[in-house]
This record gives sequence, structure tokens and C-alpha cells, in this order.
Amino acid sequence: MKFKKLLIIAGVVLCLLALAAIKNIAVKRQASKKGNEIAVIDLTKDVSEGFVSKIIVYKGSDEKSKMTLRKDPSGKWILENRFGLSARKEAVDSLLKELSDVSGEVRSDSKLVLEDFSISDVSGVHVILKAANDKVLKHMVVGLKRPVWNMNFIRLAQDANVIAAQKDILSRLNLYDVTSKLDEDYFADLKILTFDINKVERLELKEADKKGLFLVKGSSNETASLPAWNLEPPVKGQVIDPSKVDGFLQNIANMYAQDALDPALNTYGFDDPSLDIKLFISQDNSAPIQLIFGKYLEPQKAFFLRVLPKGLVFRVPETFVQNLKKERSYFLKEKAPKR
Repeated sequence: MKFKKLLIIAGVVLCLLALAAIKNIAVKRQASKKGNEIAVIDLTKDVSEGFVSKIIVYKGSDEKSKMTLRKDPSGKWILENRFGLSARKEAVDSLLKELSDVSGEVRSDSKLVLEDFSISDVSGVHVILKAANDKVLKHMVVGLKRPVWNMNFIRLAQDANVIAAQKDILSRLNLYDVTSKLDEDYFADLKILTFDINKVERLELKEADKKGLFLVKGSSNETASLPAWNLEPPVKGQVIDPSKVDGFLQNIANMYAQDALDPALNTYGFDDPSLDIKLFISQDNSAPIQLIFGKYLEPQKAFFLRVLPKGLVFRVPETFVQNLKKERSYFLKEKAPKR
């Protein structure tokens, strides 16, 4: 009888021990699960792309060579330290997309190993996001070493936690290894002008030492579906070919520069231009677009160009400029042969 009681007591004890063991395993699993959740950090969850008005990028401690992208009042992105040159929208949009929802698992939390990830203050790439009031939204440091080809090591400045994020910020900055230099030209939009050629209602063309040419859009006595361009003052028997004007304007709209230059210098020869073009846009009360071509650069086979009213200065290929030097006869309709 006593033996049976002992067996019962032993069975109860074993059951309690088993329940305790099961509970302990469950607690450990829950703690492990919570630990994994804590180990995943989202660095930019509180930053919206729409609130970012400035992006500052520099490598290591070289703040003097930083690149600054800024959103102007019209909402367009410009390169602030390249004299306000327009930035390529697709390049900025791609970078902002990579900088949103930056999250990943913590790979290190010690300052002693930051250099192993090439992510210390002096070896990493600093990316600072600012709001319109110049308030810093986020200051991140991106390591120049990758965990895999499509991931980046990232941390917040002043924070030792390094995460491995499924992001490719380095490629969006055109940085592919530790020796890569930060290149503003990757973001530069060197397209000279963006305008609707159909809205140009007046064209003035003046080549050095030649009489100016003035074309104005007006009423047509011929095909009403085509824009009517006339000489000013009109010349009897001379009719403007609208397709020639459109082609000329299209050449201007498709013109790209080799480089953007410092507008503050006075060595470009704009006081004695080789070619001066003015475009007056319809329904636009602002000043006309003016292209002033200055000195010719023999080594580069290029001309200096100032674009007003913005005042930006470029170096443009000679081929573009020579294609814009047109006589009056170029714009005239060919006379039908007499029968």
C-alpha cells in the first residue's frame, strides 16, 4: 500500500517537473522571439520622403567636398554647390527611395569594430536628410563594405548599432568600392533648357557682325493648322517655313552642356558675343530666355554659354553652336519652280 502511494507521489512529481520543463522551454522561445524583434531596427520609419528638402553627402571626414542636393521653391532638385545646376530627377528619386524604410538586423553594437564595416565617422559615407527649415531629420553613415551585393551596412551617426539593410544606397550614389570618389556629375542634369517649342511666339537671332533676324508668330493666310511665322518687319515675297523654325527650336531644346561653370567669373567673353538668341514664350510674363554664346575654346572645341534669366554658365560643344548659326534664307520656304 505504501509502495503504491510512493509510485503515485513519484508520478505527480514527474508530471510537475515535466510541466515546469515545458514552461521553461516556452519562456525561452518567447524570449528568443522578443530578442529577434528587438534586434531589427528601422532607422528611417519616422521620415517621409515628402518632408526631405535637402540631402547632404560626404565621405569620411571630408565635409569640404560634400555634395548638397536641395529642393528649390518650385519643387525641383538642384545641386547647391554647383551654382544651382538642375539635378536629374530620376537620380534623386532613386536615392530617396533607397533612403526610405531603412531597416535590418543588428550586426554589431560596438564602436570598437566600426572600422571592420568601413562605417566609422572617418571611413563611412555620411548621408544627412534635412527638412525645409534646415532641421536634421536623419544623419546616417553607410559602410563602404557590403554584406552581399544588394545590401548595405548602415548606422545612425552617434550610434554604434550597425544594421545590414536590404538597400543599395551606395549604387544610388555611384559609389562601388572604398576607392570610389563622390561625383556630383552623376546627379547633374546638363540639359540646357526645358521648354515647349509650340509656346515660343517670338525668336530673335543675332550673330556677331551680322544684322539681326526677328521672327514672330502671327496670323496665317495659308494652312490654318500650321503655326504662322513671319519676318519682322515683313518682306514681300519671303514666306517663313514653320517646319524650319520648329527644327531650329528643337535643336535648342535638345542641347546639352559639357560642364557647368562659375557664373561669377568675367572671363567668358559675353560682352562681345559670337551669337545671341532670345526666345519669348507665350502666356509667360517673365523675361525671355536668352542664350549668349561667348568665347570659343580651341582645345575643347567648345563655346562658353550664359543662359538668362537664371544666369547659369555652361561649356557647350562647338557642333551645337554652329548648328544654330542660321541666315535668313534658311528659314524661308522654297519657291515653287515656274512651269
